[in-house]
Amino acid sequence: MASKVTSLGYVAKRLSDVSRYSTSVAVTKTITSTPKYVFLATGTDYHNALAASSAAGSMGSSGTAVVLLTDGSTMTASVYGYLNKYSPSTTKIIAVGTDAESALAKAYKAGKMPHWPSKYSYYRVAGATPQSNAMQLADLWWSLPSNATVASVGSWRGGVSASSAMTTYGPLLWTDVTSLPYDTKRYLMRMSSSVNHVAVFGGTASVDASVLPKIGAAIGVGTHYDYTSYYKGVAPQSTAAQAPPHSTLSAPSPNLAPLQVTATK
Repeated sequence: MASKVTSLGYVAKRLSDVSRYSTSVAVTKTITSTPKYVFLATGTDYHNALAASSAAGSMGSSGTAVVLLTDGSTMTASVYGYLNKYSPSTTKIIAVGTDAESALAKAYKAGKMPHWPSKYSYYRVAGATPQSNAMQLADLWWSLPSNATVASVGSWRGGVSASSAMTTYGPLLWTDVTSLPYDTKRYLMRMSSSVNHVAVFGGTASVDASVLPKIGAAIGVGTHYDYTSYYKGVAPQSTAAQAPPHSTLSAPSPNLAPLQVTATK
């Protein structure tokens, strides 16, 4: 892959290690040496990590939010070694999903972060489904987003593309192939006063055309919306995600207090 990128005239910088978990640490170290927010998500399922990456990326190129992967409900040495270098009082730990929360609890109780105090706080996002976790993250991170993206819950390819494309613009939400899940619909309805653009990622096999008017209805425009197809290389007529006219995009300043959990050894 690196050689392919280089052949196109770009300078490639490889970030890799022996596993996806230590690679997440390598990526994190490249982003910042002073993380303000650390999202923990399992690396054995893509949904929570991609939703978290959308939130972390919203901080912009100078952001201090990162994503670390757990091996299901276990934390690998590279990850707890990294966390041990930072105080949970200044670096806020956000566990996305029950596996990540379990991994954090087990590592802490096993003394894997000896520099951490005997009592600390972290922040829990623990919905029953990927759709619920994505909705909770969206509620936490964006107060009045102007944009959102929707990808098929069954397609990691669509999710990766959506999360990357929406960086700084708004949350990643999940949908089923032919129906808009309750959590996603409810979030869009609540944000209908601010959301003016929804990007849908995936062909009709991933997100059926029947879902589009359901999204339109959720944001309060019914069938009165402009739709631009990007499918199979069709050039769009305008940029996908844009801030409203005369507005500026600012990094989110989330209120984590409702999700705070205190842990002790």
